[in-house]
Amino acid sequence: MVALVGEAVAVRADAPRGDGRTRSVARLEGFLASWCAAEGEFAPLAHHVFATPGKRLRGQLTLATAALYSADLDVLRGDHDALRAAAAVELIHEASLVHDDISDRSLTRRGAASIAARFGMRLGVRFGIWLAARGMALIGELETRRRLGLVFSPLTALAEGQILETVRCATPAERREHYLAVVRAKTSALMQMACDIGARVAELGPDARAALATFADAFGVAFQVADDIRDIEAPPSLGKPGGTDLANGVWTWPVIEWLDAPSAAPVTCDLQTLPLDMLREQLIVTGALRRARAFAAAERARAKAALRVFPDSAGRAWLFELCELAT
Repeated sequence: MVALVGEAVAVRADAPRGDGRTRSVARLEGFLASWCAAEGEFAPLAHHVFATPGKRLRGQLTLATAALYSADLDVLRGDHDALRAAAAVELIHEASLVHDDISDRSLTRRGAASIAARFGMRLGVRFGIWLAARGMALIGELETRRRLGLVFSPLTALAEGQILETVRCATPAERREHYLAVVRAKTSALMQMACDIGARVAELGPDARAALATFADAFGVAFQVADDIRDIEAPPSLGKPGGTDLANGVWTWPVIEWLDAPSAAPVTCDLQTLPLDMLREQLIVTGALRRARAFAAAERARAKAALRVFPDSAGRAWLFELCELAT
């Protein structure tokens, strides 16, 4: 029997060892496992997902934002609302990953079998919906109790981004504009939601939330371009085979930089038939990878600039350090 939506979940008061960030993320991980404890058909799927948790980047954005005016991160120890907000965003993200892997026919996720590969597409779709429902239950609980005025438009953008990604563009200007629109829908929007919900839990004002929206937009773009580069280079830390985007015919930012180079192949080239080693060589020779890294660095700098309106604090330092993930 699946745990009921709205069921009380205890938050452990004893802090794990480590610094404030480590303790906060450990509490988040523990809460997620408790909130998504399940019996029956979803039990092995929940265990599989939480056995390989990833960075919990979006949850960290929420927690760091909630601590923007705090001297240290231990303030989060007693802030159960910040913990629930972070968990809600993470569950929505996990649900999107489950469905992404189904759409992309991905066999691996974080170095392990994807949900669809391990348990099948039909059960995977149902599990993804269940994860999203558990996340929305937390948001509903927060909104009912705190009246935070939470914004749900990022969830609409996330769904629209999946559709927009299938559109193909011909001209260089269209390709760049389309890429950024997809990234802002699929990546930045959920990061904006993560920051916004953390800011509202901390009762930050409209100006602070606007600055955080700019930060999340720039950070999301930088993070995605860096992820594009990792997919091309396929380091062991990627946790999945390289060239996934190439195999699915996705024009990532390094590929767009390559196609715009004077010596590039015709824009009608079929990316899905291009060997990954050949693409890597072309991206290096034409300077496409270098230009993609420079673009990601510029967006990362824009993200950091947006944070400078906030006073020096443990939360701001955490957000600055998270920016380094977009490298």
